[in-house]
Amino acid sequence: MSHRLILVAFACGVLLWTIFAQLNHYLSGWHINLFVGGLLVTFPALRLTYRDGWKVMLLLGFWCDADAPIRFGLHAILFLAAYTIIYHLRGRFPREEGLFGVMVAMIANAGIFLAMTIALVVRHPAPFSALPAVILDLFISELFVAVAAGWFFTLQEHALEIAGFSLRRDQRGLL
Repeated sequence: MSHRLILVAFACGVLLWTIFAQLNHYLSGWHINLFVGGLLVTFPALRLTYRDGWKVMLLLGFWCDADAPIRFGLHAILFLAAYTIIYHLRGRFPREEGLFGVMVAMIANAGIFLAMTIALVVRHPAPFSALPAVILDLFISELFVAVAAGWFFTLQEHALEIAGFSLRRDQRGLL
């Protein structure tokens, strides 16, 4: 039963990544790149069990690494790190609240984005000249994460319900 949950959560993540890849294609003429890794991490970290979420993060990380011009595994490592941090802090916060989820997604997205930027800055011939573009990409990515988070969380919850999973029932009413 857990395999189906992992597959549904993975499929939702692939859908989001595909939509934003297409949007990045259209924005490439303006030299803008959106990053939505924080959205992929947040729902599983706030709502799934540790083991199930960990598997989803690993699959999504490898999926994102497959077409990225970076070392294979970087997305997976960063997603797993962000997932683990959020998962271990989630008991202290109202994790079922929509606004809280949006805030966590934005913080996670900024953290993953900055960690990836630092990891890749060594490849850039003039790293400080790229700073304005990095800041612009981060700002626009955060705006899109804030706008898309509610839709994506609802998509994931409804997809899991259609697949026969009720997070409220499965977690004994804690949500």
